Amino acid sequence: MYNQPKIKVPLTLMDKLLEMAIIVALITLWIVLITNYSSLPDTIPVHYTIKGEVDGYGSKSTLIVLQIVSTVMTIGLTLLNRFPHIFNYPFQITEQNAVVQYRLATRFMRFLTLILVLIFGISPLEISYSSSMDSFSAYWLVVILGAIFIPLGIYFYLAWKNK
Repeated sequence: MYNQPKIKVPLTLMDKLLEMAIIVALITLWIVLITNYSSLPDTIPVHYTIKGEVDGYGSKSTLIVLQIVSTVMTIGLTLLNRFPHIFNYPFQITEQNAVVQYRLATRFMRFLTLILVLIFGISPLEISYSSSMDSFSAYWLVVILGAIFIPLGIYFYLAWKNK
């Protein structure tokens, strides 16, 4: 893992657009939370059973905590993405395949960061606005899991194809 080539991979237009989308999404979700905070109910659902039924309630300040976690996570993943040579890859990284593998891995990390920012920002707000709901929709869970695992599958396919 530590013998992998240390190469600076230039950003493509797609990479720059993803980074801009992450920043815009994070700022937008902060603005939405702050501007709507006073209109949210004081108590919101914060935990669900495996069946999707609410089994825990908490303060709406939980949304601020989640947004802070999302922001810190975004900063951490963005910093980590600057060092693709420390990532764990499914194939050996050589001088010949490093640029392609690093680009694939860092792009996947950008997609994952964007997805996590949206999940951390939209899910709690959606739940809060529909706090009268007694359950969490299974469809939302499928969307969340699909949003994470579909790009992961695409990454592994492309990494294998370009090994």
